[in-house]
Amino acid sequence: MYTEKKQSAPALSALGVDDPLNSPEPVAPAHGSMGRLLQMRQASGVTGEALLNAQEAHGARARGPQLAGAVQFNTEPEAESTPGEEARSEFEQWLTEQGDAFSLDSFMARWHESELQGMAGDSAFLERVQGRLSGACFGWLVAGILLTYSYAANARGEAMRLIGAQLADAGVARRLLQNNARVVIVPRNQRMTALAEFQSLESRQTFDGRWWAHVRGVGGLQTGGRVYVAITEENLLGGAPDAAIFDAIPAAGVPAGQVQGGYQAGYSTTTHEFGHVIHDHGLEESDHQLIEQAYEARKRDTDAAPALFEDRWVDGPRIRPTPPSSMSATHTQESWQAHVVGLSTQERRVHECYASQTDHEYFAQLTNAYLDTNTGNDPRTLQPRHNGRAWIVANEPTSILELLDRIYQRTSAGEGAEGSGEGGADGGGGAGGGVAGPVETPLVVPTGSN
Repeated sequence: MYTEKKQSAPALSALGVDDPLNSPEPVAPAHGSMGRLLQMRQASGVTGEALLNAQEAHGARARGPQLAGAVQFNTEPEAESTPGEEARSEFEQWLTEQGDAFSLDSFMARWHESELQGMAGDSAFLERVQGRLSGACFGWLVAGILLTYSYAANARGEAMRLIGAQLADAGVARRLLQNNARVVIVPRNQRMTALAEFQSLESRQTFDGRWWAHVRGVGGLQTGGRVYVAITEENLLGGAPDAAIFDAIPAAGVPAGQVQGGYQAGYSTTTHEFGHVIHDHGLEESDHQLIEQAYEARKRDTDAAPALFEDRWVDGPRIRPTPPSSMSATHTQESWQAHVVGLSTQERRVHECYASQTDHEYFAQLTNAYLDTNTGNDPRTLQPRHNGRAWIVANEPTSILELLDRIYQRTSAGEGAEGSGEGGADGGGGAGGGVAGPVETPLVVPTGSN
């Protein structure tokens, strides 16, 4: 979900159900995150024991452009007068001394998030290191600077994998730093609004009447001179949020909400929410206009029957062609479609797929499809979503494809069949993602039971 600049409150993101975190065994199939790590280990000579130590140190799957050995993960801030000063100095020293053997994730694991975030304010430093790193490695560095992981440190590795893969465009990465973006991992046992960054939303509701206290994710909340994105531990690692999150909050006037489960395997609210902040704070105005024009054209093309019910959006049909189960006793397919056509634009909106709601949801869902993290069914129509760059190539304007290619730069890395759900036995890299990190490997969508 995202916050429109003209609105007083952000909009809500789609939810689903996710697979649990799988056990990190030292034997893995050719695909999947463990397979990728084993390939890296074989290439670098890292022992299996060091590999597993690195995973445990992160509390999730440790990833980086190179894995040089066991990662000692620092969760305590360094005592220094200027946050980031010592980290910046050591970073450039390491980069000079180690060259191609430099392990970026190992370096970042040595520093608390406050020191990494302190790097953002030194534009001269960023300019120097950008010129010395590949685009993928610079994106990985910026992901580490943007991330607030201390509420759920065990999810850091998977968050880094997904966010780092969305920052291949250095211009986008630099603009997010300039706009003071922060990505916060919300733990599964806490309300999003219990965290200081999102507390201002606690007594407020979304555009469709849901309480922010019960929402699991937001993209682009602007407060205190920063832009905050909330991603969740359960979407990154699998499972469900604590049921107590949906309790009433009498002091804030928030009634009890319906208990939500986890997420659909292969659907990432992380890439969706981060897509929103890229849209609003990482792109140029000309890009905003291009996205809006493509969205409005798609809406015009599907405003009337029969196109209204045809499979033309990244989330499937704008409105399901058959009546939902709650109306199947009173409607045939023909009468259901006549009923929907007779509704006002506002009345009809509750039946329309998520990507069709706004140009921001359109872009965020296309981001997911491009990154292979859009599996499952649309929460409004219950129809299958589309997944994979191949669908975008065949169905979206060339201008949109070129924009996504420029931002995410996945044109040749493991482009699989549209809608595929194959993955390794390890879950393919976490509950919400199928996108690879900086290592050039095929895209893999996780498997798992709902």
